[in-house]
Amino acid sequence: MPEFTVSFELIDAFNRPARKTWRTLPTTADFAAAAAAAAALFTDLAVLTQLRVLAYTISQRITVVDAVTANANRDEGVTFTLRMEDLFKDDLKVPGPILTIFDANGRVITSPALPVAVSDFLENFEAGTGEFTFSDGEQWVEFVQGTLDE
Repeated sequence: MPEFTVSFELIDAFNRPARKTWRTLPTTADFAAAAAAAAALFTDLAVLTQLRVLAYTISQRITVVDAVTANANRDEGVTFTLRMEDLFKDDLKVPGPILTIFDANGRVITSPALPVAVSDFLENFEAGTGEFTFSDGEQWVEFVQGTLDE
């Protein structure tokens, strides 16, 4: 059975934030059951606390099978600079990138095209094709550059 986490965002009378997180039992059947349990918990929490509950998030932890590459280093990273829908630029950072996406100067290869690993990843955030947004809710429309973080 899946296990879900419910995180509540609250504020006090002085507009100071608080966060409280609880996990469901591992016997929770599915997301619908977790959503019902979270709604009930919200109702009870709202009566118990003087703070204002702003929102709650339900998430499910899914374990995957993956392997670390020899000598992989989380301190290395790639920064993709992308033009957003509002025409401002924003950065998307990924730790421990594969080194084959870079040229000798530490820039992401762009000619004749982006490496497949880069284009496949960035498509997830691209306007018109992606299912994810940046933190401000936007998606990107133009690749500007990618660089190896120092």
